[in-house]
Amino acid sequence: MKLTIPKTVRFLPLQDYDLENADLAGVGIFVWVDPPRSVLAEFDRLNGEYATALDSLVKKVTAGTKQQPKPRLQGWLDLVFGRKSKDFKPVTYRRSLYTWYARLWSQGPEETHWTAAELESVEEHNPLFLEWLCRRSWVLVEEHRASVKKGSRPPEPTPPAPEAPATRH
Repeated sequence: MKLTIPKTVRFLPLQDYDLENADLAGVGIFVWVDPPRSVLAEFDRLNGEYATALDSLVKKVTAGTKQQPKPRLQGWLDLVFGRKSKDFKPVTYRRSLYTWYARLWSQGPEETHWTAAELESVEEHNPLFLEWLCRRSWVLVEEHRASVKKGSRPPEPTPPAPEAPATRH
């Protein structure tokens, strides 16, 4: 018998972003909260490449000088705006992240699916909203993982009461 495990998807209401906005009532995105290790590893790889490029850029700027290393924030700004890094392309990195999140948010009904281009447009118009979506999605993933871990343990056996009759094996 072949076992097919369905994807677990949770609804993230967008009104949580702006409680006073009645236009967002009942509107939301569907977040895939149990992606496989390969999908999570892809996210880790993307962010590892970013961290490596950022560290390299911060070190390169001050190499051979007595200057203090550049703050990570300045290194991040240099990366985001494409300055001083030949190996790391911020546009490619962001597009890869948009593609990854579009996949995470496209597991619900067809009409709720996202594309990387749509996420790029959201980020351009309201970067804080996109950041909120990403952070809240990770909260849902972590909540799901915690509930599965809690619910997957078998119940602790209860010892028999001292007055219970002995059983034979």
